[in-house]
Amino acid sequence: MPTFHRRKLMNVPDAITAKWSVPLLDEGFIPFPKRLLRCLSNVFSDVNELQAVLAIVDYRRKDPIRPPSYDFLAFTAGISVPELKDRVERLREKGYVTVTGIDDAITIDINPLLARIEELTGEAPKPVATEADPF
Repeated sequence: MPTFHRRKLMNVPDAITAKWSVPLLDEGFIPFPKRLLRCLSNVFSDVNELQAVLAIVDYRRKDPIRPPSYDFLAFTAGISVPELKDRVERLREKGYVTVTGIDDAITIDINPLLARIEELTGEAPKPVATEADPF
């Protein structure tokens, strides 16, 4: 099994440290949408599926250099590769993800999951007030 080194964050935004302690955030954090929070129990049958999704989301980048390996995603999630693969397979069976590639360069598309969350929460986005239009 490969060994990965956890990078430590030095500058965590104040908005995040107001919510979580700095020692807890030293390895980073994953944004968690409130709309997902509202429908969490309708999307996941147990926390294990969420654990896999959060590891996948943590790796997502606008322009990734390469896809992650199952080894790295399992390391991030703190579980074994077989456990991660099992959870990803459950998500695939539910239609929440599509999976392509090989174990060392796996592409897991979570767009079907994102669409399901939008469907379940159903609200249209509310306009954000600006300085010119505070109301």
